Amino acid sequence: MDDTGKAIFSVILLVIGFAIAGLMYTFTSVLSGETYNIVEADIDAITSYTDNNQTVVVYNATWVSLGNATIKDYHFYNSSTFSDNTSAFSVNDTTGYIRLNEDSENKDDALNNSAIYALYMYDDGTIRDAVKTGIHSNFEAQQQIGDYMPIIALAIIITIVISLIIGGIASKFMTPAMGFGGYGGYGGGVL
Repeated sequence: MDDTGKAIFSVILLVIGFAIAGLMYTFTSVLSGETYNIVEADIDAITSYTDNNQTVVVYNATWVSLGNATIKDYHFYNSSTFSDNTSAFSVNDTTGYIRLNEDSENKDDALNNSAIYALYMYDDGTIRDAVKTGIHSNFEAQQQIGDYMPIIALAIIITIVISLIIGGIASKFMTPAMGFGGYGGYGGGVL
């Protein structure tokens, strides 16, 4: 096979290679996007908890925010007697609000308008946020690869074309008719 045939074969292989790379890129992009859509609810359900101890003032039958959502393992202590008064509260685990239940027998509840210590754990979202950040950076990396694929293909094609041009020029000057190797009257002819 001559140089031109090799070059044509190389270009055909290059086109096939980039077609396969493009298909694989599209396939992996779509597959990773679909996979993310399928598991997004599971990722959102990932929790990581941090301890918190804070003081809040509570009032009868009034919801008070603890400042953090998704709480668990909570205990509420009277700030003056340090007795556990958790049973005197209604708790919304999802929003992180607590309410002092009004004492039906004694409307002037001892905890009303008092400071209590709220000890609880809240979902800080650290692991969930790390997983989402990793997935989003993967999508950004795929996007950058897709953006650079045409430039890489163009560089390889330009390299092949330049090598063909240089090879063609070199073959014109390196032939036996030009006198190299003792042919054409140069170097070693008879006098």
